[in-house]
Amino acid sequence: MLSDFARAVQTSLAQPKFTFLGDYNYVLNKPLNGVFALTPDKRLAVTLTSVTSPSVGGQITSFDPITGVKFDTEFVGSGPLEVDVVAVADGYRVAVLISQGGPRAVKIYDMNQSGVLTFRAQTQLTDSGADSGSNLVLSTSGQVGFTRVIFQGNSSQLVSFSLNDGSILDRINTFESANIKLYEDSTRRLIAASSIDFNTLGRRVVFFDAENPSQLQNLGQVNLPGTAFTFELEFTADGNYLFAGGSELSVINTSTRQVVSSLKNYNAQKIRISESNGSRLLAITPGATNGIALINADNLSNLQVINEISFSTTDPRLRDFTFSINGKRLFLNTDIGIQASSVPGLTTVWENVLPVSLGFRIETFGQPERIIGAWGSNNNFTATIYSLPNRTNRRVNFDADSKTDIGVFRPSIGTWYWLNSSNNNFRGFQFGQEGDIPVAADYDGDGQTDFGVYRPGKGVWYIFESSTNSVRSLQFGLSSDEPAQGDYDGDGKVDIAVFRRNPNRWYVIRSSDGKLMIRKLSGARAKPVLGDYDGDGKDDFVGFYSSGQWQAINSSSGNSTFQQFGQPGDIPLSGDWDGDGKSDLAVFRPSNGFWYIQQSFYGFRAIQFGLSTDIPVPADYDGDGNTDIAVFRPTNATWYILQSASQNTFGGGFKAVQFGLGTDIPLASRY
Repeated sequence: MLSDFARAVQTSLAQPKFTFLGDYNYVLNKPLNGVFALTPDKRLAVTLTSVTSPSVGGQITSFDPITGVKFDTEFVGSGPLEVDVVAVADGYRVAVLISQGGPRAVKIYDMNQSGVLTFRAQTQLTDSGADSGSNLVLSTSGQVGFTRVIFQGNSSQLVSFSLNDGSILDRINTFESANIKLYEDSTRRLIAASSIDFNTLGRRVVFFDAENPSQLQNLGQVNLPGTAFTFELEFTADGNYLFAGGSELSVINTSTRQVVSSLKNYNAQKIRISESNGSRLLAITPGATNGIALINADNLSNLQVINEISFSTTDPRLRDFTFSINGKRLFLNTDIGIQASSVPGLTTVWENVLPVSLGFRIETFGQPERIIGAWGSNNNFTATIYSLPNRTNRRVNFDADSKTDIGVFRPSIGTWYWLNSSNNNFRGFQFGQEGDIPVAADYDGDGQTDFGVYRPGKGVWYIFESSTNSVRSLQFGLSSDEPAQGDYDGDGKVDIAVFRRNPNRWYVIRSSDGKLMIRKLSGARAKPVLGDYDGDGKDDFVGFYSSGQWQAINSSSGNSTFQQFGQPGDIPLSGDWDGDGKSDLAVFRPSNGFWYIQQSFYGFRAIQFGLSTDIPVPADYDGDGNTDIAVFRPTNATWYILQSASQNTFGGGFKAVQFGLGTDIPLASRY
């Protein structure tokens, strides 16, 4: 929960960050509006700031969203409100909505692949200094844009305009609206506008057919239960339904324009939707409460709240939030930074405390996935933008995507072989010698697995870091020690560590400060098991005894706990099978080929998968955030993988891959 931010500041990720200075003194620029925008291919971004020299007004800046390198800046005039960008044949088209102290206008720019901005056209939307309104949406065709304006006297219009020459294509009267949302596919272009009846404060949504932007058509309105001053709208991926916030969360059929269902007592001020792996999840802010609710929206006639957390008045205020691309994480933007929470567990996976004031908005992009966000202060916006790499799958992830790579270490010749999960390319790398133990992990925190070996004879670690393409070595351990690398200090970098079975003790060199950390179990001759069982972003000190008993020293509390799960002969396993951000207790029983898993969110599961001679290699091979059941069969050098279908089921897809030799060490077995 957000109160975790009260702990000492942790930097769990590398933080490329860049600040575009300038006050943004326009109250209309709320998190609903676009203070920055990414190009559809995520190669470039644009942001708005205001300037005082040579003239008072605003400017648009193009930049690299990963490195922050600026490419170009153009003065846009007085009162920049919102920016958006779409792709066109020869680059990109950028539109900026400006207030000019009242009269609204749109400026249009060309932007090439190098980020160079060129003014193209300007369109005057209104004339009076008492006019208002904002909210800009652009068609993915790159040909047309839409906005809403409010004239003196509160009459309102939806306006369509050309992105080629800026000309007004059509205007259509509507109720005063707070938000417009666009859906389009190959057969239709539909706009929904939220609106308030100021006599009753009743909610309503007006639908427009915008397939022909020169002839906008009012399709009618839907009156919604409850009241609200402002509320958000979100289309489903197929455009067949619309979620409307306010004092109730409502579902509208966009064809019949009828309310399908409503979730009472949930004042959804903000709505975010994730549709992946055949499921539909909503995240909403439940009214004035500083908190988050997760909604199962698979059945739109019966919305189900599956989890909800509220934060205290002393917690940092939640400003914006968004799902990860695969829907397995929810990123929360607060007044002091970003927190990643598990889905559906809503437990803290990691957090980045940033030197910021108020959060505006965040967005995810790229592969490996990154988070970009902007922060400011009350009624002022300084484009302080952080581009944070999400914690990618660090189990045998040589190509830095979200999937585990199938890979082996051949000890006879000290060579690594693997298949990149991103493109299935075969790769090989000689690093090590006979007798070395592979200890591949992300030691430099760049999201990519580094090659590493532990040489027991000398007690020396050799690590080839991907960020610098250089080798570092460290003498740390005895010949009888077992490598037990993990991120024990939560800084996003794996720490060099060994486990000494007599007397059941970990020795860790923390990457954050280089200091030695020692932890000891109370029992005798345990097997170390890597995992974050309390979900605080740090690996815990966990041992499995031959009797089937587990002992854990939790990093969040320092307390030692015991639990019986398993029996003699079982092989302990590490993984997060339900995707809630916490490692689950699990064993593989060679005698019957069963996997027994005590999921921390969904409870107990058992499944038969494998033979007695198989080597268990659980990892996230499909990149959905859940650990997959998998074995390596030495008799035929084949990997058998049962991919997760959802958070609480297996069977999302079976695959068998022949890779390696029977004498190879499967890399995923080393965790």
